[in-house]
Amino acid sequence: MEPNTPPPAGPPLETLWLTLFSSSLVFGIALIVIALLLDREPFAPAWRDATLFLTGLSVLPSILMRRHWRGRLTARRPDTEGQSFPPLHMQLVLGLALADLPALAGFFHYLATGELFVPVAGCVATVVIGYLYRPTTGLRA
Repeated sequence: MEPNTPPPAGPPLETLWLTLFSSSLVFGIALIVIALLLDREPFAPAWRDATLFLTGLSVLPSILMRRHWRGRLTARRPDTEGQSFPPLHMQLVLGLALADLPALAGFFHYLATGELFVPVAGCVATVVIGYLYRPTTGLRA
């Protein structure tokens, strides 16, 4: 490869998003199925308010990251379409990883209290946040 030749572009960001979004969806469904199959006593029902607060708070990091992600996507100029953008790739991966936090926090709430509604709501929040990270078509990582 010549020194002035740009590296080959990665897969489109939309393909990467779809892969990561699908894995978050499967992850959330797996957490709910595991919660339904667990037949156990809650280990700390007194933690209900704290774990509920933690689940709600777990939405914030991915929402803040999404604002930065959208700003980077809209700042791209059409003349740079063919270039590779590793920061966009990494921001997408990090943002969708942070989007899984509500599902994890909801599952922890279930383990502590035995309430199933909160992990279901956390999984729905994860899917909604993951969907909000959907990039515009044709962008390459």
